[in-house]
Amino acid sequence: MRSLAARAALAYALLIVVFLGGASWYLTAAAERFALRSLTDQLSGQAGAVATAVLPYLRGGPGAAPGGTPGEAAAGSPPGATGRQDLAGLRALVGQLAATVGARVTVVDAAGVVLGDSHHDPDRMENHADRPEIRAAMTSGWGSAIRSSSTLGERMLYVAVPIGDPARPLGVARVAWSLARVDEWLGGLRRTFLAGTLISLGLAVAVSLGVARWLSRPLEELGARARAMAEGDMTEYLYLREPREVAQIGSALNDLASRLQRTISELEQQRQELAALLEQMADGVVVVDRTGLPVRTNAAARRLLGPRLAAPGVRMTEVVPQPEVRRALEACLGGRREEVILQHGDLLLRLVMGPVEQGALILVQDLTPVRRLETMRRDFVANLSHEIRTPLAVIRALAETLERTADPEEARPFLTQLAGQVDRLTVLTRRLTELARLESDNPELHFQDCHLGEIVRASVDSFAPMAGLKGITVEVDVPPDLPAVRGDPDLLRELVGNLLDNALKFTSAGGRVSISARKRDGDVLVRVSDTGRGIPAAELPRVFERFFKGRGGAGTGTGLGLAICKHIVMVHGGEIHAESEPGRGSTFWFTLPAQDPSRAEPPARPPAG
Repeated sequence: MRSLAARAALAYALLIVVFLGGASWYLTAAAERFALRSLTDQLSGQAGAVATAVLPYLRGGPGAAPGGTPGEAAAGSPPGATGRQDLAGLRALVGQLAATVGARVTVVDAAGVVLGDSHHDPDRMENHADRPEIRAAMTSGWGSAIRSSSTLGERMLYVAVPIGDPARPLGVARVAWSLARVDEWLGGLRRTFLAGTLISLGLAVAVSLGVARWLSRPLEELGARARAMAEGDMTEYLYLREPREVAQIGSALNDLASRLQRTISELEQQRQELAALLEQMADGVVVVDRTGLPVRTNAAARRLLGPRLAAPGVRMTEVVPQPEVRRALEACLGGRREEVILQHGDLLLRLVMGPVEQGALILVQDLTPVRRLETMRRDFVANLSHEIRTPLAVIRALAETLERTADPEEARPFLTQLAGQVDRLTVLTRRLTELARLESDNPELHFQDCHLGEIVRASVDSFAPMAGLKGITVEVDVPPDLPAVRGDPDLLRELVGNLLDNALKFTSAGGRVSISARKRDGDVLVRVSDTGRGIPAAELPRVFERFFKGRGGAGTGTGLGLAICKHIVMVHGGEIHAESEPGRGSTFWFTLPAQDPSRAEPPARPPAG
């Protein structure tokens, strides 16, 4: 039943069967009702004639006094003799009436006793008072029923009418007619309908098969063309003229094949370019399905993660069995972007995982050279700071000695310059030491509840003399209900102080510096703005680099203040950013997590960068 012709033939056959079957059932039922109604009317008239004919016998026989019964003798006759003669006459009359009407005739008295029956011995028949047609005739003046006769064994139609006054009937006259001839007639009618249905069904199936074959041939050609396209053959073309709708589909399929051929060629070229690009990438790329099985890798990924990555049936969590990788991959397959830094053999790797359709894309980056350089740089800064600290102390002592013993007029300018350089080296050493401490794996931090409002006001007060000398107005906007943050108070004071010092340093006389603090979502936001000359757009991304001196290299700073600010914010779990427009000032802002009363531990420290 998969072909169009078979389905069309089946549809027509079902339609014919349902329609003609329903029509046959309805017409047969209507014919049966009509036949039964006509027969019932006929038997009603015959039963009335029988009731009129037998009425004298139920009144006591011919010449009997009104109101007599078949068992009563006529006046002056011996008791019982006339009754038997009347009963015999009644039964003879019943037989004659049955022969006349061509049906079974039964006479029943008011008590249900059968007095006469044309087809059976009345003396052997049971009481008929419980027959439905008898009860109906005695109570309502007419009754009918259809059932199988217990005496004749045939399905019969019974019609009964009362004898005498319907209000006080003397008995019931019943006429019965066998329905065998009606059933035979209805059976012939059903056979006629069945034959017509079968003939119509055969014709419909034959016509539908022919029409379906005519329609299915071009559709089969369309199907063959579509299968060829699915297998990659775009060279064959269809030339169909009819039916018009199918021909239009064939023309559209030809156009689709041409476009698909061009698209496939372009996609193949792009695929080759992408494959070449992936193979040349320095970072590894791994695509896994939803079960964690790698379905695509590049040379860098195989080099960094090992040859097991390309082994069939080996999942990503087997190649990199660390628990954090498994948790991150599960979260990524659930729709979140994840990042994991781990030690894999001798390599330090960063795995950046992003969800894609039906899996995840994993970018594998080798951080080993970066970590090596970071280690070398931290060691250098720490060693440099340690080695410089002692000479600086000696220089300072010598300068103080010279200041006390040398001729004041000649030695003072030199000593002043010497002291200034010593102070500058001291600041540089202190800041290098602080930066190295912040970047170390275990910096010694003392976290406690801190109120940034108090730290901001204290910092503004400490820089008030500097602002007054330059004629700079400092505006403070800190609400009294600012929530506390969890942090190291010394580092937070250095953070705010560095930002204020940076703003005052690059703001001209008569300018303005403003510092504000607000609660934003679950963080505390602090903004430091100035009206200085601003930062060029090319320098803005580098302002937090170590030893970078922006704004044209102006100032005498070490280039480490903003780098220290960045690392202070990072160890507190916040963010720091810079915004500037040349000629219209700069704004530095940072966020720190607002203190949650239920949190007792400091925020997680992200990796230094």
